[in-house]
Amino acid sequence: MPFLGFVSITDKTKALIAGLLALIMLATGLCLIWFHQLRVERQEAPLFPQQMLVSTERRLITVIRFLMDNTMLIIVLSIASVLGGYFIWRMIVRFTSPLKTLQQAITRREIKPFYQPFIDSNTGKIAGFEVLARWKHPTYGYVSPEVFIPLAERHQLIIPLTHLLMKQIISDLKQEMHRFPDGMYICINISPQNCLDPHFEDDISDILLSLEAKKRRIVIEITERHPLHITPQLNDWFAALRRANVAIALDDFGTGYSNLAYISALNPEFLKIDKMFVSQIGENTDTRLIESVIDIARKMQLKVIAEGVETQAQVDYLRARHIDYMQGYFFSRPLSAADLLQRMALETNAPSGQSLTPGTPI
Repeated sequence: MPFLGFVSITDKTKALIAGLLALIMLATGLCLIWFHQLRVERQEAPLFPQQMLVSTERRLITVIRFLMDNTMLIIVLSIASVLGGYFIWRMIVRFTSPLKTLQQAITRREIKPFYQPFIDSNTGKIAGFEVLARWKHPTYGYVSPEVFIPLAERHQLIIPLTHLLMKQIISDLKQEMHRFPDGMYICINISPQNCLDPHFEDDISDILLSLEAKKRRIVIEITERHPLHITPQLNDWFAALRRANVAIALDDFGTGYSNLAYISALNPEFLKIDKMFVSQIGENTDTRLIESVIDIARKMQLKVIAEGVETQAQVDYLRARHIDYMQGYFFSRPLSAADLLQRMALETNAPSGQSLTPGTPI
């Protein structure tokens, strides 16, 4: 991806580039002054060809006299070159630092929510959708979430990023909620850092009010890239969400820090099977891992959403094991808000009992 290749310049390389450019500017300035002085001297005292063959000592004296005659100008030029190099270094850092680029993207609202529907395995109808962050850089195009989400988490940018996405969800859907049937799930990913954000409760309240939460279900998906330290305060936080009719889902179960202890502590309603396990479904493939995850969910009476469904064989396998919901490119890619509304209109207008076929053009 061009974006990644460009921003991966090390700090030492950036400083070296700026220093070389500063030296080039200084050398260029000195040469211009030198040639200007020579031109003036030749105009004042034209040299005959035999006089142009000067000794090394004569040339050294000429250089020293040049430096002494233009001392102040050289000092000013040197300072200007240093300042120019520093300015160049700042520009390189500004435009090539992944962190700076991500900060600017959040400020400029370049990162948008996209919406990937998931399907009720029994009816084939859209049961809900997951909100996904998508970043289209104006120069480098789409940047993978696997790149910028971990970067945001490492540098405490996941909180402003989540806040931005939730505001945009409200802007996208508030006036369009009549298009969504009652009981539809709206799944929003959060990081453990969001659980410590005092403003997150305000964002949730705005979502609940704006998206008519009494008719739809808001689901908070806990991602597992970082450990979630269960404390009494955190237990109270999740209990408050459940009292507000917000459901909890464990995302990418079995791949990160998600474990059986989280099921006991968080009392989730959903368990999401990661696409890594779903991808194992196929002919002559060992599926004991995914069968174990399904068995755990059944015994804990959790609803299951299988992610990353891409083939008919996977659909058949999951339906045969009575998975509640399926999500993946087999049914729909992540959609912009406009495309989601169009997809919902097609589903609403479909004949009774008939679902849209996978990949229906938007």
